[in-house]
Amino acid sequence: MTSTGFVQSAPPLRPPRRAHTLLALAPAGCRSVLEAAPHLERAQVDAETWASDARLSAFLASKQMLRGQFSTLFAASLDGRMRVLADPTGVRIPTINLADRDYFRRTLAEQRALVSEPVGGRVSSEPVIVFTAPLRNAHGIYGVVGASLRLAS
Repeated sequence: MTSTGFVQSAPPLRPPRRAHTLLALAPAGCRSVLEAAPHLERAQVDAETWASDARLSAFLASKQMLRGQFSTLFAASLDGRMRVLADPTGVRIPTINLADRDYFRRTLAEQRALVSEPVGGRVSSEPVIVFTAPLRNAHGIYGVVGASLRLAS
């Protein structure tokens, strides 16, 4: 674990080609958000933090740079249960399950970070793009960290 609370992870995976295309086509104001997305992949949470909803909440609350770039940040267990959600109203433990979402299933199946197609947001009910990355340790994937970007202004 590093002094910032992150666990040293494997070298970053190459983002999907579509993410590069999205970045190239994005208006200048959106580029900083898209460039921040790879930081999700490095947001590896240590086992002690992952084991406690209170510690996980504090961890997401402390990610001010990421919280400023995205509409929501979240951490979800392998069964799709959103463990912690951070949005402009604060950090909370929601009753949301992502198991039926294509981006969530693909993140686990492909074991890599990805950018979703536009979907209806479960939190905002507005169109969003979701950035996800698997959380992994020596034993494999143990969760998913993600962030959404509202498409409505």
